Amino acid sequence: MAQMVADSSALILLAKCSLLEIVCDLFDIIVPKAVNIEVASEDLVKNYPDAALISDLISKGAIKVLAVIVSPCLYRFTGGKKTPCCWQ
Repeated sequence: MAQMVADSSALILLAKCSLLEIVCDLFDIIVPKAVNIEVASEDLVKNYPDAALISDLISKGAIKVLAVIVSPCLYRFTGGKKTPCCWQ
């Protein structure tokens, strides 16, 4: 199955328009840990149905949360800025 990396906006908007579960059936969805925290924290899950759906899909494994690892050799291309480039 094809993989798709999603940011917070994509997850929230797909959840709000009832398309997130369909997209999860079509792709392996991958998000960085920071996105998970941003869209599915305990406080958000209590107050927002879209956050609850995202959290549920993460719990079921339909959305995979991965750490971002930056290769030290990349810093020379980014002027020393820390830029995510690899998934663990």
